[in-house]
Amino acid sequence: MKPISIGNDDFKSIIEGDFYYIDKTAFIEEIINNFTGAKLFLRPRRFGKTTNMLMLKEYFGITKKEENKDLFKGLYIDSIEECKKHQNAYPTIFMTLKEAKQSNWENMYGNIKDLIIDLYNANDYVRSILKENELNRYDSILNKTATIGEYQVALAKMTEYLYRYYNKKVIVLIDEYDAPLNQAYTKGFVDNAIDFMRTFLSSALKTNQNLQVGILTGVLQIGQQSIFSDLNNLKIYNIFSNQATEYFGFTKAEVKQMLEEYNMSDKYAEVEKWYDGYNIGGIEIFNPWSILQYLDSGAEPDNYWVNTGNTNLLSVTQKNINAQAIEAVNRLLDCKSIEMRVHEKTIYNDLTSGYETFINLLAFSGYLKIERIYKVNDKKYASFKIPNKEIRIVLEDMQNQWLK
Repeated sequence: MKPISIGNDDFKSIIEGDFYYIDKTAFIEEIINNFTGAKLFLRPRRFGKTTNMLMLKEYFGITKKEENKDLFKGLYIDSIEECKKHQNAYPTIFMTLKEAKQSNWENMYGNIKDLIIDLYNANDYVRSILKENELNRYDSILNKTATIGEYQVALAKMTEYLYRYYNKKVIVLIDEYDAPLNQAYTKGFVDNAIDFMRTFLSSALKTNQNLQVGILTGVLQIGQQSIFSDLNNLKIYNIFSNQATEYFGFTKAEVKQMLEEYNMSDKYAEVEKWYDGYNIGGIEIFNPWSILQYLDSGAEPDNYWVNTGNTNLLSVTQKNINAQAIEAVNRLLDCKSIEMRVHEKTIYNDLTSGYETFINLLAFSGYLKIERIYKVNDKKYASFKIPNKEIRIVLEDMQNQWLK
């Protein structure tokens, strides 16, 4: 019986450590089948986004073949011959912004600069093909003497350098792109963060002739000040999409397989009650973080997922809650559904203006289940319910706070 890896989202160490792994390598084939442009995958926190991104890095990234020749052995993607020509074939950039959650813009900008410096140090070998003025720019990045404008285009410049070095187009992976933006909103400096990120992302991901494919993950599609207005090639995969649905979170079959592996098949009804209920693209999805914690605890049900991660955005929104939102939550707690228009883009200025934005924020953040999606006059609407017992306890606590 393989051990369960808790709190470790590094694909390579999970495989090399022989931890239990639900095979999500079909996600690689999904990317290869549409191997161009920029893609944004939106899912709640702790739904496997980082592990999948690191999996893509290990599969596509140019590296010494012997270092990970057996990394995908026995997994689904290893049986797809037509995909193997892409394995370890591209210069690949991976950057996670999940820890860029400082309390002011100066510190957050400093953290982002450090991430860029790490990127430049990791690819220092490209200096051999750079011109003198490019070397000067490179050194200014490392020495922190570059202008903010130069840091904004530093990612795009690195794709250019890597392309010239390898004569191969570059894959860019940006994990939790919205984490610094959400933090900046709660701390009152969101305009600074958006101004930086707009150029940082668009310069690397839009009409970049050095780019093979760009992939971002996050929880929310930020619509504030049109952060993605320059990315007209961006394909969105969110909780309302019918594509790439089974790669984040655990499916019913995967959960049953895990319970059988750990001799807990008789616990399925309990697991279903506590952690099931998400409906993404018509596929039943379980909360993966809570399932792993449940198994690791020896089948002890608890509120595992809700006690992790940053919920400041939700907390700020709750402070400005109105009577309609309270009534909606009361209806949900009465085991009834609520129906409203879907707002797929999150606009920070609207988060305190009405209950629809609050309910949509709950849905995208993993606190609500989509029952059905329909259109009225070409506008998208959805019916929502509470997905499971874990979330019901959270909403009951929220209700008690309002009553106080």
